[in-house]
Amino acid sequence: MTGLTKIGLSLLALLAFTSVAPSIYAEPISLRADAWCPINCDPKSDKPGYMIEIAKAVFGPAGIPVDYQTLNWARAIADARTGTYSGIIGAAKTDAPDFIYPDNELGLSSSCFFVKSESTWSYAGPDSLKDITLGVTKDYTYGDPLDAFIKANPSKMQVLAGEDTLPKNIKMAELDRIGAFVDDRNVVAYYMQQNKVTTIKQAGCLAATASYIAFSPANPNAKKYAQMLSDGIVSLRQSGKLKTILDHYGLSDWK
Repeated sequence: MTGLTKIGLSLLALLAFTSVAPSIYAEPISLRADAWCPINCDPKSDKPGYMIEIAKAVFGPAGIPVDYQTLNWARAIADARTGTYSGIIGAAKTDAPDFIYPDNELGLSSSCFFVKSESTWSYAGPDSLKDITLGVTKDYTYGDPLDAFIKANPSKMQVLAGEDTLPKNIKMAELDRIGAFVDDRNVVAYYMQQNKVTTIKQAGCLAATASYIAFSPANPNAKKYAQMLSDGIVSLRQSGKLKTILDHYGLSDWK
């Protein structure tokens, strides 16, 4: 074999490799949110959250890496909106109406009220909130009528920002610094089970809302990513892979 032939074959091999390289070395999809386990958990854990596992199961086979890290919710929305990150995790459409959402949701979120075990208070509509201080998380949306009540009654709210707002709300309820706090039912149940919390109980819920991974309006691939995720969740359900993922977290399919 001559040197010229070797060079020619090497060039052909290089061209063949570079024709597939864009999919292998695709830009990662960067997803951010505050820890909201079992939806999204510790990025270093073998259980990073069921939405993270779904994202990896959908985008991984297409050669698109998923870069997931935790970040406080308000910052995650703001930074994703400008294109710093590709998207946010566990969002309702009212969280960021300008973002790009898949047609098919990745779960249902039920905002519920939680009180210390000895409390006799329970949610019975917005009027029942007038006699308590309510713990909420900055820039979370809980759906109407609660969002409207929070906006109209800021003096009745104890607003927390940053990460780890759930354990902080639990502690404030235990110390009677708030009468109740509101959070996702599955998130609180999972936290209580994992941390053996017995001092808190559920005291009413709002209607469930669809929950998504939402993509940045500044990302040129946002619509493509949303479509891939929407189609992917259907395929995962049909193949049984979705059930396997949800089983890791003790969850059932919402459909």
